[in-house]
Amino acid sequence: MALVVDPRGNWEIKQRRPGGRPEDDVAVRISVVRSGLAKGAGTFDGSALWDGRRGELGGEVKGATIRFTIKWPDGLVGEYRGYWFADGYLRGHSQSATNPASTAEWWSAENRFRQVDL
Repeated sequence: MALVVDPRGNWEIKQRRPGGRPEDDVAVRISVVRSGLAKGAGTFDGSALWDGRRGELGGEVKGATIRFTIKWPDGLVGEYRGYWFADGYLRGHSQSATNPASTAEWWSAENRFRQVDL
């Protein structure tokens, strides 16, 4: 048995560019529709919604670490890396795969996340 963060379901992340203001935060809706979690790790996929666009989501979890990629229809690709914290939130950093200098902080809008024992 090993603990792993459970990304399943519908959730939202907020993003803020370095030096940005809270009123400029971007909200992205995440929907994880398929996941395979076992032995403290796993993969997941689904979709993301932002500004009327739907992107493809794919990722992986290992223990308290989460990584995912969102591919948008206009060719933009966001890479997200983060961690589960005991307060139930996910937090991390993202960058554009096509422009690595474009970065942002991200966090889950709700503290609904738990680690499950597999």
